[in-house]
Amino acid sequence: MSERGWSLSRMAIRAAGFCAWAVIFAMTLASQECAAWQAKPDEKQTAPPSPADSFVKQAQDHVQKLEWDAAIEKCNQGLAADANCQLASIVRGMAYNGKGQFDLAIADFDKVTAQGGRETWMVTNRAEAYANRSFSLYQKGEYIKSIDSAYFALLERGDHLQANNYRAMGYLARNLHTKAINTGNRMIQIDPKSAEGYSHRGAGYEGQGSHDQNIADQTKAIELNANLAMAYQRRAMGYFAKNEKAKAMQDLIQPAGDASDGEDHLRVAEPGAVGQGGQGQVAVRVTEGVAGPCGEGVVDLHLALVTGPAQPVDDGHRPRVAVGVQPMAEAG
Repeated sequence: MSERGWSLSRMAIRAAGFCAWAVIFAMTLASQECAAWQAKPDEKQTAPPSPADSFVKQAQDHVQKLEWDAAIEKCNQGLAADANCQLASIVRGMAYNGKGQFDLAIADFDKVTAQGGRETWMVTNRAEAYANRSFSLYQKGEYIKSIDSAYFALLERGDHLQANNYRAMGYLARNLHTKAINTGNRMIQIDPKSAEGYSHRGAGYEGQGSHDQNIADQTKAIELNANLAMAYQRRAMGYFAKNEKAKAMQDLIQPAGDASDGEDHLRVAEPGAVGQGGQGQVAVRVTEGVAGPCGEGVVDLHLALVTGPAQPVDDGHRPRVAVGVQPMAEAG
């Protein structure tokens, strides 16, 4: 096949939008999970009726539509009606997180985690608050604190899928690959159709240099969710490491013929897929096990794909856009 008319640096620059959509997917799913738990008919105890309930419901609708300011306003109204409404604080924290105001989000989640009580609805709300707190900390680049917060969520509710998801992301960000694999296994145990569980487990394998196991897990993740962008990117890392560049490029690129503007793009999850279950979370870096002639350029590309120019990361994982990498010919 002939050489493509683009470079890795162009691809990395186009990647900036990926993190934003990944955050949106994670926030939307967390909102749905929270609402679903609150509505379970078989709960032995449910939260007592509150004058804030109608405001919270409207706020959740706004979160689903990514209308962060409107969600915050409704939560403010709800908290004015009932200052102790835990769900109002959780949803407002999610909206602050969607705006990138992580400290305000964490403050709201902390209001809920600080409250005791072993009633079922209180345990559920604390688990949700700890899990969302974990995600905010992750986005601040505070990975150890993120892992700890996810751990506390799991102490409250051991089957919390999103808490395991954020925990796996934190482990991968810290290159704790075995723990990421184990957490991926736990996600699959909770939900055998968890595409993210397979993808995180595969990323852990890739970090250990087990490229075939990574490729197999990412392929399974894609079978479960064809819109999970990070699975394509992580599978491409495995193909690059095996020097199967043509396959890697197929995973990384959405062909021009499939794009509305007639240009090549990085493959990302479609916005319309939000809320359909298991969509892309924020991808995490896999920088070990990269071999062959692609080498450093692949690591730089992946860091650009994962972090984006506005994504804070901790020392030792600073984003590097792959500027200056030459166009790569596909294998014939």
